[in-house]
Amino acid sequence: MDVGGARSFEQTGILTSADMLQQLSGATSVADVLEELGYSCTVDVEHCKEIFSLFSSLTDFDVAQIVGMVARTYKGLEDLQGSHDTFCTAFCKGEQLSSVWLTTWDVDVLLEAINQLVCNSD
Repeated sequence: MDVGGARSFEQTGILTSADMLQQLSGATSVADVLEELGYSCTVDVEHCKEIFSLFSSLTDFDVAQIVGMVARTYKGLEDLQGSHDTFCTAFCKGEQLSSVWLTTWDVDVLLEAINQLVCNSD
């Protein structure tokens, strides 16, 4: 998303929690947030579940949007490691995983996290 927070980061090189909230304010779905944060959301099942837990619940519609977004962006997302790290520092309780860099979605991790959270989704 091209919003004021992103421009602020480009100018200063520092992405604050306020900048992150501004970037994510335009996100209308879990899939939008995952796309904005990038591949590192799927570094492991517990981390993926922690990101999902920040939302009220995953519906079948959310899962369908996530699957579509992953298929569309399987390769080629821009470098979003800084956004992911800032988001996790501000909102996640788990261990920082900043040294891990993924270049694509780990679909196995994503599906396992979804299965653990939404047992009755097909």
